[in-house]
Amino acid sequence: MSFWKNLTYLFRGKPKVLPGIAGNATLQLLARRRSCRRFKDDPVPDEILDAIVEAGRYAPSSVNLQTWTFVTFDRQEWQETFGTKIPFNGARAVVICSDVHRIGQIITQFETKSLLAHTLAVFNAGLAAMAMNVAAEALGVASVMLSDTGKSGLLDVPFLQEKMNLPDGVIPLATLILGYRKIASPGIPPRFPKETVVFRQKYASIPREPLEQWYQQMKIGYKLTNLTSSFENKLRYYVKRFDQAEEALRRAVCDRSEEMGKEKELTGSWK
Repeated sequence: MSFWKNLTYLFRGKPKVLPGIAGNATLQLLARRRSCRRFKDDPVPDEILDAIVEAGRYAPSSVNLQTWTFVTFDRQEWQETFGTKIPFNGARAVVICSDVHRIGQIITQFETKSLLAHTLAVFNAGLAAMAMNVAAEALGVASVMLSDTGKSGLLDVPFLQEKMNLPDGVIPLATLILGYRKIASPGIPPRFPKETVVFRQKYASIPREPLEQWYQQMKIGYKLTNLTSSFENKLRYYVKRFDQAEEALRRAVCDRSEEMGKEKELTGSWK
């Protein structure tokens, strides 16, 4: 795909919706959803925030364990807690956490310090995050999910644990920023082609060409919004940040799992 075709796709591309389901309102909503990074000054009313959070609270979860916690902020509360404004001038923020602390208080047989428990909690919290994201869109509220900008998620776990007084077993994954969109979103962010992510019965070999096209689209799109940098520079930044976050997360999760394993060896049973 040429440079100009890639550029046109970024500005004018649209999701492909099969003709037979084109009139479905829910699918249309999912297709038009775009992350927003420029919000108006307008506030998001309490009742709108409550409706969005309720969508997360009623999301599905494995064994109905509901291993999530949502910490909400308005602009003033965010400023008081973190000493900065909500990123991108958002009106509200919801820090979405995986949470095995709460379930461990009532179901003592549930092994809250295992890697499996934390993996399950992250999966469940992700389902809740998507439910809130879709609910916001349905209510005319724009959003963006952050894990880095403004120390807002998984890349800054120790910072958020301290600022929000999070107990062991509660990991801040991402922050859902909410507000009203200031400008319309152009085109569609690059998506891997269907043949590279959807297989039937078995994992299939992936052709190189569509992956290269996606990568070129990512580079072009990033350059259009970051004239003084490049996608390659951003990748290098994230590789460094991922390494740092990996160490912090290991201390927050894995070390406790190892301690629990030692206790099991000494006592012969889980406490």
